[in-house]
This record gives sequence, structure tokens and C-alpha cells, in this order.
Amino acid sequence: MKTILHFKDNEFPYTYIDHTRKVARAILINEKGEIALNKLHGEDMFGSRNYYETPGGGFHKNETSKQAVLRELKEETGYQCEIICPIGIVDDYYNLIHRHNKNFYYLCKTVVYVGKNLDNYEKTMIEKLIWVPIDKAIALMENMDVSPVARLVMQREIPILKKAKKLL
Repeated sequence: MKTILHFKDNEFPYTYIDHTRKVARAILINEKGEIALNKLHGEDMFGSRNYYETPGGGFHKNETSKQAVLRELKEETGYQCEIICPIGIVDDYYNLIHRHNKNFYYLCKTVVYVGKNLDNYEKTMIEKLIWVPIDKAIALMENMDVSPVARLVMQREIPILKKAKKLL
């Protein structure tokens, strides 16, 4: 998969980056043509988390990006899914935790509901899962709370949603 976007963290001071986290994310479409978004909430070292982001998460040991995205979708949305096509890799940085993120994005569709399996952290941070048309998903991202961490998420997610809209 090809790297298509690269973003710096202009929200938190840079000191050093000491690790890379591989993340699998999806623009997930249901049978109605709606997009899945997780509504996050809570407080942590980044401050207030009150924003939307696409489903996804870190790779497990020895997982491929395709295996990781399908597992993450099942855990966070409850759906067994199918990959339609890769969208691309987005590199971004979280200076506060000294991390480079390598986000592998896929366009996926739901196949069958099998039930969510959130871990304890996800249970505390994911307020709800919503399904909205892609234009509404873009609008929600463009108009969400502008905390520093939300701006980091927005810079990564909005261009990917717009790219996915062209693919649809």
C-alpha cells in the first residue's frame, strides 16, 4: 500500500519520536450506504476527547494490515466485514506521546452482524457508534470540537473521507 498523506503534529511541542504504531482503519459502509463513525469522549493526557473518528486500532503481533482492519471492525462495530479496496497509508505524529502513527486505511463493507467485542479502554472512550451518509460524516468531522487532539484526528480523517467519497 502506498503512503498518500503525511501530517506533522502542530498541537503539542515536539521533543522526540521514539516509536511507530501501525494502525488499521476503515471507511466502513453498511447496506444503506452509510459510514460508521465512533463518537469518542473522556479525558486523558491529550485533554478532552469529544470527537468522531473512523473505526480502527493497532495491529496485533504478526498481523497484516488486512487482518488487523477486519479484526478491529468486528471488535468496534460488531460486523464481520469485507475489504473493497485499499485507500492508502497516512503518516501522522502524536508529539505528546512521542509516537509516529502509520495508518493503513481501507474501504470496507459490512457483511453480517456478529456482536461487538470492545476492550476495557474502548468501553470507556467510545461513547457510541453512529451510521451517517458520507457527506454528513465529513460535515461532522469539519465541525467537531476543536481540542488539540481533535484537530490531529481531523487533519487525518477529513482527507480520507473525501478520498473515499470519490471511490464510492
